[in-house]
Amino acid sequence: MEEKETLEFEFNIVDVFAEKKFGGNQLAVFRNAHSLDVSEMQKIAKEMNYSETTFVLSDEKRNEGYDVRIFTPQTELPFAGHPTLGTAYVIQEEIIKDKMREIKLNLKIGQIPVTLDFENDQVDTLWMKQNPPIFGNQYGADKISEILGLDIDDMEESYPICEVSTGFFCFVVPVKTLAAYLVKYRYFGTEKIDVRVEQGYELGRPSLLLLESEEKAGIINVRVGGRVFMVASGRLFL
Repeated sequence: MEEKETLEFEFNIVDVFAEKKFGGNQLAVFRNAHSLDVSEMQKIAKEMNYSETTFVLSDEKRNEGYDVRIFTPQTELPFAGHPTLGTAYVIQEEIIKDKMREIKLNLKIGQIPVTLDFENDQVDTLWMKQNPPIFGNQYGADKISEILGLDIDDMEESYPICEVSTGFFCFVVPVKTLAAYLVKYRYFGTEKIDVRVEQGYELGRPSLLLLESEEKAGIINVRVGGRVFMVASGRLFL
């Protein structure tokens, strides 16, 4: 009987948007995954059963960045926030192993640069610059409230519900808002914001996001930041 080849893949588990270890959003990052096909990546993501699992296809750069694919247990995503920051952290700590101020990830949505702040030669905060948002049609609260199960009083009527896209198309409803939206409609009365967002405690998935946004010459720049902690490492044999 012919012996089948066993493939070995290193992976790391990190906490993203966390103030301390074992908090925030958990993420599994697999390395040198170029030999896996889409169905195998999808199966691994399902077995890991985190909200997302990422695959760094090679330890070598391509077009000045690292090729990365993001999967949920159900599907592949062109882009997502905490997988981008968490994967950049693993690349820094496990592949580069030298202090880098910027790491570029080649995602399906395009190349996303991640900048790193250091404190005492240790990674402190990672920042991701989103694609410039594109704002579309606006809608009244009465059209959306019933769909979302919200009372009109729960929404701030002085700010419109509108379409927005940074590569993902979505509706922004001014109950829990995004940085670009806050800047565009001068939510805090200024074209620049620097805020700390805590969320997910009631779901048992606490996360701490740092948001910076500024409008210059009609272009809104958004940076999303957070801290990442290494939790565990392992090997998968297929």
